[in-house]
Amino acid sequence: MPEFVIYTDGGCKPNPGPGGWGAVVLRGDRKKKVRELSGREDETTNNRMEITAAVEGLRAMKDGADVLVVTDSQYLRQGVTSWMKAWKRREWRTTTGEAVRNRDLWEVLDVEVGRCSVAWKWVRGHTGDRWNERADQLATLARDREGVSSGSRPFLPADRVVAHLGVSTAPEHGDGAFAVVLLWKGRERVLREVVQGEPVNRVHLRGVLALLAVLKRDVTVEVRTANRYVTQGMERVLEGAPTTRRSAYANADLWKEIKEAEEGHRLVATLTRQDDAGVERARATARELLNGS
Repeated sequence: MPEFVIYTDGGCKPNPGPGGWGAVVLRGDRKKKVRELSGREDETTNNRMEITAAVEGLRAMKDGADVLVVTDSQYLRQGVTSWMKAWKRREWRTTTGEAVRNRDLWEVLDVEVGRCSVAWKWVRGHTGDRWNERADQLATLARDREGVSSGSRPFLPADRVVAHLGVSTAPEHGDGAFAVVLLWKGRERVLREVVQGEPVNRVHLRGVLALLAVLKRDVTVEVRTANRYVTQGMERVLEGAPTTRRSAYANADLWKEIKEAEEGHRLVATLTRQDDAGVERARATARELLNGS
């Protein structure tokens, strides 16, 4: 029996158009409802709302949770269980060479699935399944701007910047290097730099600062890293913790710079697995730079 069961649904009216998503989180025995989540977007599609519902449901889970996701969307279930591996192998291209639609959401879902042990189940919609009907109701209410759950947190916009941060170090001579692979609206930019004489956590923070230095104002940026120190620290800094040199935590000078540079942006940190493809690519880029320096 899974630890949690998540029923998800999403839709638009018309399609494309205003849309909503809903998720119902239950204990594994389905006897106790843990949480309801919902949200909306002004301009979206049925499929985007279906993926978003799954993402937000999984975001409510702790790392390593054993989860069953129940959906009435074959697009969602087939995408995550059958198609995604091939898409990634072909660098997010279909068998006909076309760009995969909704790649931005599939990539976020891939990260969330990687945090947990997830199984997927398809059910036919509108056949009387209590919790499927409730997820559908939540999505409809959200779409119509009614009864949106306060437990929902805003989803990252489709035009956000995604930044994969990777670091390589050479302990024998005390140097390190970072690389940041930025993706935005199908475009890519790579930042990389050698950092001399600083420990690995400070090298990571130098990468975050380099990223912020090239961003325009009022941009949402998701930093993906396998370094828990960075993600936890970013959450703390963005919640307003003190960042003076007299602060109790390490590297307060760099955190202060990050806090100041972050102003005008929406900065979100996502902890990935060590073998996350984007982070591994950034790490390999940093390693190549360090070895050639």
